[in-house]
Amino acid sequence: MDAIAEAARATDIDRLLAAKLAPRQYRDDLIVLAAFLGEIARIPRLVSEPQLGEIRLQWWHDEIERFGDGDGGLAALTGHPLADALGGVVARRRLSKHLLLEAVDARVFELYADPLQDEDALARYLAGTEGAGFRLTAAILGVVDLERATPVQAVLVAAGEALGLTRALLALPFHLSRGHTPFPRSWPEVQNLDLGSTAGDARRMRHLVHRVISEARSRLDVVRQARAIDTSPTYARGFVHAILPCALVEPYLQALENGDFDPARQIADIAPLQRVWRLWWSRWVGAV
Repeated sequence: MDAIAEAARATDIDRLLAAKLAPRQYRDDLIVLAAFLGEIARIPRLVSEPQLGEIRLQWWHDEIERFGDGDGGLAALTGHPLADALGGVVARRRLSKHLLLEAVDARVFELYADPLQDEDALARYLAGTEGAGFRLTAAILGVVDLERATPVQAVLVAAGEALGLTRALLALPFHLSRGHTPFPRSWPEVQNLDLGSTAGDARRMRHLVHRVISEARSRLDVVRQARAIDTSPTYARGFVHAILPCALVEPYLQALENGDFDPARQIADIAPLQRVWRLWWSRWVGAV
């Protein structure tokens, strides 16, 4: 388990810290989930050729297919510590493999220069990345029935979009290196952006960044309004654990708004102590 926690620390420190703040009986399973989500997110950034990334993602796709569909049965061990641990979580928490597969498949887009076409494509991308992560976390915690459409489901969608848009901006230098942005070509800010000369297109790039920041904050408002409606201790102790990484959206957005920051060339970050404090405080007060 220590090796899996270290893998999560290297690939998704935000989700790892959030997992460590969860109730003890869920902690290890959430750490495994954080390591898995971090691993598939880093694959497009590691490979030099798209086909190599597809091979790695397909390996995960095939292994997840072998888990079953939350039927309580374990597939044969593979010898891959993270894959075997994830299979255990699927069986123990009766998770649907569909969400895991969705998370894997969403990363294929990042391997190629093909742009997202429209808002619907963006919504699918965000749902498959951070959205799937939040839905899986909520399922492990048992705070939402993913088979039924409820107001909580809408909050999970908004949480995934808020964090997903923010992380897409944080990864903008990577996406530009692939010859695209992770935002729809239907947006005027993207249409007018010359991806071949982003260094000389700082004004248009800033317009795009401002739009994405505004979109992310609008989704975060949806999440916060849900907390204002439901002030019960159950919400504070349960559901907030599922969306705890959203507590870091605003600090990241503030870092991106720094006037000296170049989003096309630099990766924004927040201080480690601020990261820990914001997560701990959100957990304590039961709000992001």
